[in-house]
Amino acid sequence: MTQHPPLLLRTSSSIRAVDRQRRTHILEIIPILKKLSLERRLQKNYDIERANEARQEKTMLFIEKKAPAKGSPSASLITITEDEWNDIRTTPAIFERVKQWIPSYILAWMARANDMDNLSKGKRTRDVQEGDILENGPEKNPRLMTPIIETTPDPTTSQNVEIPECLYRIGRLHNYLPLPLFTDNNLIFIHSHSSSFKTSKTLLPGDKERTEVVVLKDLLDRLNIRVPDLEKSDEDEARFQELLRFRTQS
Repeated sequence: MTQHPPLLLRTSSSIRAVDRQRRTHILEIIPILKKLSLERRLQKNYDIERANEARQEKTMLFIEKKAPAKGSPSASLITITEDEWNDIRTTPAIFERVKQWIPSYILAWMARANDMDNLSKGKRTRDVQEGDILENGPEKNPRLMTPIIETTPDPTTSQNVEIPECLYRIGRLHNYLPLPLFTDNNLIFIHSHSSSFKTSKTLLPGDKERTEVVVLKDLLDRLNIRVPDLEKSDEDEARFQELLRFRTQS
C-alpha cells in the first residue's frame, strides 16, 4: 500500500489559541465511542463538524459586533484511524455507504491519494511488461522486430520470384510478352509497383466484361525495355487515331 503523509483534520476556526475553547470527550465515553461502527462514527463527526461550524460562525458574528458574549466552545471529533480512512478510500462499497458524511477536504485528499496509487500501479505494470520483453524475447512479444540477418546474394541462383498476375492479363491481350520482363529484378519491381502502372479497361479474349489491364508500353518504359515491333505498332496506332480525328473534323 502506498504510504501517504498523516492526514491533518480541521478542528477550529482562526481564532487565537488563547481565546479558543474546546469541548473534548471525557474518559468515560471514549471506550463507548470506539465501539461505534465506522459508519456511525463518520455520521457523528459530520454532525459535530456542522455544529462546530455553526458555533464558529456565531463567534465571528459576536466578534464583528464587538459584543461581550462569546459563542459556544467547539467539540472534538471522534477518532477515525488512518487505516480506516484507507479502507474507505480503497473499498468502493464502504466509500459509497459513508461518502455523504465525509468532509470535502478529506474527499479531496482521497482523490489525490487514489491518483498517486494509480500512477504507482501504472509504473509497476510498465516495469513488468518491459521485464517480460527482455525475458521472453521477440518470439513471445510481437512488438519487437525480429533480428536482421545479412546475407550475400548469389547472382547465379534464381530467387524463384512468382510471376505477377498483371503479366498474365497482358499476355492474354497481346498473345506474347517480351522475354526481358522475366528477370528476377524486373519481376520484383513489377510486384512492388503494380499499383502505379498505367492501365486501360479492355475486353480480354473469352471474357464478357472489360478488365483493367496494365498498358504494356508504359510497363516497358518504366523498366527501360525497348521492343522495336511494339514501337512500330504504337506508331501505326497513333497514325490511325490522327486520321480518324481528321475525318471527324472534316
